[in-house]
Amino acid sequence: MLKRYQRILITIFYIILVFFLIASLIMPDKKMSEQENRTLTQFPQLTTTSIINGHFFSQLDDYLSDQFLLRDQFMKLKVRVDKMEGKRESAGVYLGHKGYLLAKNEIPNTKALNNSIKAINTFSSSHDNISMMIIPSSATINPALLPFGAPMRDGIKDINNFTKQLQKVQVIDSAKGLMKYKHDYLYYKTDHHWTTYGAYREFQSVAHQLGIEKPITKYKKYLVTDSFEGTLASESGDHTHSDEIYVYEPSTKVKYYVNYVAENKKTTSLYEIQQLKTKDQYTLFQGGNHPVVEINTTNNNHKNLLIFKDSYANSFVPFLYPYYQRIIMVDPRYYNDDINKLIENYDINQYLFLYSANTIMKDTSLSDLLNSN
Repeated sequence: MLKRYQRILITIFYIILVFFLIASLIMPDKKMSEQENRTLTQFPQLTTTSIINGHFFSQLDDYLSDQFLLRDQFMKLKVRVDKMEGKRESAGVYLGHKGYLLAKNEIPNTKALNNSIKAINTFSSSHDNISMMIIPSSATINPALLPFGAPMRDGIKDINNFTKQLQKVQVIDSAKGLMKYKHDYLYYKTDHHWTTYGAYREFQSVAHQLGIEKPITKYKKYLVTDSFEGTLASESGDHTHSDEIYVYEPSTKVKYYVNYVAENKKTTSLYEIQQLKTKDQYTLFQGGNHPVVEINTTNNNHKNLLIFKDSYANSFVPFLYPYYQRIIMVDPRYYNDDINKLIENYDINQYLFLYSANTIMKDTSLSDLLNSN
């Protein structure tokens, strides 16, 4: 009787499996996964060569995995089961306390770091008024959010090992200011970026080191979305929580306009509100990353700042514009022109390197840019 019951269950299982496979093949293919924020595998091209070398079957396996019926629902279910079983990570992302998803601290790429150090030191030998801000990860600032027993590299040690080798560069201790508010909403729960509040707290902490004597303390704060699900949610498959994104408007009479040079686009706002309708709502800030962004203000103080940056700077620069005549943001990952000509053309007299720790620990683009001239 027991064996018969087992055979019935196995038969039902295979019937359901075959149904899902057939349904997956019949249903129209999806091009994008909104939850994972990536392109899905399409049906592979069937050729004699692809069959002989095995590429067709390996791609077919990826295709069936990506296009499986109700795939997103099954992924959500898997994450829930994993959490119930006490698993502490999913797809390399830690399932932290208080709903936080936490990226692991990157293992430094020694060769890339040494190249960056040499390039920055060469740059600083011929330029003055240079500052460096390396923003630690959420888990570095508040390790209590990590699941019990989860290993994590010492992010502060990695940052210090890097910055102590820099010459003629003012190293700003970004961790010091953030640590004071580590229990606050400094980082998104579902994304690796800091929140606007985190950027605000950091600005208030470091303003004087950037030469800003009287930083603005009065801001109007606007909630622009409460449905942000960031890259860590996409990577882990955990969509249990969503984040809020705020915009801070400083109390200032200074006006500005933004020039997206590569795109030949000008606007009077540092925010692209239409991006809130997309999956990556963090691109609200300047519409994401660009090779070069030019911010011109009504100031006439001849303070022209060049920022070498990653995406962390996008939500930080709105706190900077009231104090400069011009701010130029350069993302070395996308900028390939002569940096010395840019410095000359914009009469740059202050420099800021602003990176997240996980970016700078493996970045190769900054040294490539600084060494190309």
